[in-house]
Amino acid sequence: MRPFLCTVILLMLGLCLGKEKRNPFMPVLPKHKKVIKKVIKEEKKLDTKSIKLEGIVWGEDKACAIINGEVYTKGDRIEEVGAEILEINKNGISLKYGKRIYEINMELELRKERQ
Repeated sequence: MRPFLCTVILLMLGLCLGKEKRNPFMPVLPKHKKVIKKVIKEEKKLDTKSIKLEGIVWGEDKACAIINGEVYTKGDRIEEVGAEILEINKNGISLKYGKRIYEINMELELRKERQ
């Protein structure tokens, strides 16, 4: 019993007299501060000046839009600008670019041509 008790006492003295005392409730491993960097991407706006809505064609099955000399239908992607056609109606088209939706009105396009 004495050797065991001596060993325990020596260990306790070694811990107390050794390095600096530490709080037993603090974690042994150091905390690493996680650095969270928020990456804010500035969303680019669609250059609607590069999109020329030349006409809208209505058919029995579906509508088509003539944009920059090419024929597009709903769901098509205008590769030149990277926008998707969401809707084609009598007045114009709706485009999705990034998270934004843009409206291009046929009447406004005709006014631009006349000026």
